[in-house]
Amino acid sequence: MQNIENSVSARRRVLFASGLAGSAALATAGLFQSRPAAAQGFMQAPSLLELLERARELSRFAAWVKRAGLESELAAPGNVTLFVPHDAAIVRLSTQQLGAIEQNRETLARTVRAHLADYPFQILAGGSNDANNGGSGATVRSRAGSSIIVSNPGLALPSVDNFVIFVANMRAANGIAHCINGVLGA
Repeated sequence: MQNIENSVSARRRVLFASGLAGSAALATAGLFQSRPAAAQGFMQAPSLLELLERARELSRFAAWVKRAGLESELAAPGNVTLFVPHDAAIVRLSTQQLGAIEQNRETLARTVRAHLADYPFQILAGGSNDANNGGSGATVRSRAGSSIIVSNPGLALPSVDNFVIFVANMRAANGIAHCINGVLGA
């Protein structure tokens, strides 16, 4: 567990440095050990579903998506945001919390949708005054109907509902994903 915490801490520093430099791509490349994509003639941005399936560190959430039957929702065309919990965040849930989330398909679907919102904006380390452009103070409605508060203070890492975004702005063909260190609504 200590190794996971040290790894997450190091990744946060990389995100902060790369965010200040204007590129979360460096942080994303260092964090996600992608599974190989099927051979294609052209490089095409993956869907949010494919992004989850390719990133080993997001496999637990990807399994939730499949068990909830929401693959088509995360593969559908559009421009949405997924605030996806890292596997370590799901592992930290208590047995009771995990049981409550996974008790039935509807509860699991509601939990997955609590991480999905119509907020297709980048979130930049260092903050901004514009809530729709990486700024602080935006409150967005999740597809489960809950509120998600985006906080992006000037010298701290951005967060949603007090969970740190340690990898931001992972572009997908149908939106954007931000990796967080907690499970929304748990």
